[in-house]
Amino acid sequence: MTFRNLADFARWFLAQPFSSLRPPQVPVSYYELATDEGAAKGAAVTGVVLYRCPPYQVEMFSVHATEHGASFPEHRHPDVDSIECFLSGDIAFTIAGKRVATDDQLEQVQADGSHALSGALLRVRSRDWHGARVGPQGGSFLSLQRWRDGVKPTSVALNWIGPPHVSARHE
Repeated sequence: MTFRNLADFARWFLAQPFSSLRPPQVPVSYYELATDEGAAKGAAVTGVVLYRCPPYQVEMFSVHATEHGASFPEHRHPDVDSIECFLSGDIAFTIAGKRVATDDQLEQVQADGSHALSGALLRVRSRDWHGARVGPQGGSFLSLQRWRDGVKPTSVALNWIGPPHVSARHE
């Protein structure tokens, strides 16, 4: 399938019924991210590839709930342009040190019980330094990606510049 750009791909993917997903047969990855002192032992993150047709890919990330939450210092993914799609939980994303949602927005819940930001999109380019603070209840998001310059898609958790160091293992 051909897409004009990342935004065109994101619109197409997000319009697909869940039943049409055909994830590639790749391992579900478990990452331990060495984060700040609030999560000195690291945070547990699970990454699942939901779709892959190079150069495009979609990963779903879930940050596990922890007593203190976790903080992911600003970093970038040098070979990936992405659109992040908030799903649920308590994730305060930053770009260039600036929060992209207020505390009030992060606390809003719809009448049906869904998070008010569910489905909100955030554009992150390969040159953008970005990070996140995840609250104690954890959270999840989709990363809709376009891998640049012929780089084979793996995981944005492995295509990383800046702290923290990521270690991956499959469980």
